[in-house]
Amino acid sequence: MFHFVFGMMARGETTLPLAGMEAIPLQLASALPRACVRTGARCVRWEDGRATLGDGREIRFRHGVLATEATTTAKLLGLPAPLPPRATTCLYFAASKSPLERPAICLNGEGKGMVNHIAVPSDVSPRYAPPGASLISVSLIGEAALPESALADQVRAELQGWFGKQVGAWRYLRSYRIPFAQPNQDAGAFTHPQTLRASRGAWLCGDHLTDASIDGALRSGRQTAEAILDA
Repeated sequence: MFHFVFGMMARGETTLPLAGMEAIPLQLASALPRACVRTGARCVRWEDGRATLGDGREIRFRHGVLATEATTTAKLLGLPAPLPPRATTCLYFAASKSPLERPAICLNGEGKGMVNHIAVPSDVSPRYAPPGASLISVSLIGEAALPESALADQVRAELQGWFGKQVGAWRYLRSYRIPFAQPNQDAGAFTHPQTLRASRGAWLCGDHLTDASIDGALRSGRQTAEAILDA
């Protein structure tokens, strides 16, 4: 994974969509026929050729793709449970200026403290903040147990050691606790078959089958689609 991430950074530029990360799924959906996407419908049972939704309705198909996280995929197909996913906590602050001299990801290299890394999305695209302001993103490893206000105060105090007194003027905006930020890809994580086809009527895709990244997710989806077309 280290070689993949740093290799991608070495071979090309790291960037953000101008309209935010949501632009990626919206672009994919824009090419689909109208009314073909159903949201808010949980799949509770999966069989070859048939998926049962939480309200009892059934969807029948010749080829079905499970593009879910590894935990749900394993549950629906009766596979061994994967390792627990990677969680993260992300906090956002508003500032009058960026603490960084250039667009970059600033990593914690000290091996201590809560903060794993910070980035300033508005340094990449001015649309991420109003004119004359900066949006600062702070990421922690795991789901923080502290209440929201206490967590923001502790993170701000820690970052004063990174950037000095300017951090005291940062305005806290919001935090997000994300229990499933990435699949766990430690050694021993791949306990289920790493194959695109789980059974006659079930195909798999997702970054848990490739590498934990947007690139891995998109690549996996394309590979599965191509395999179905060739089937």
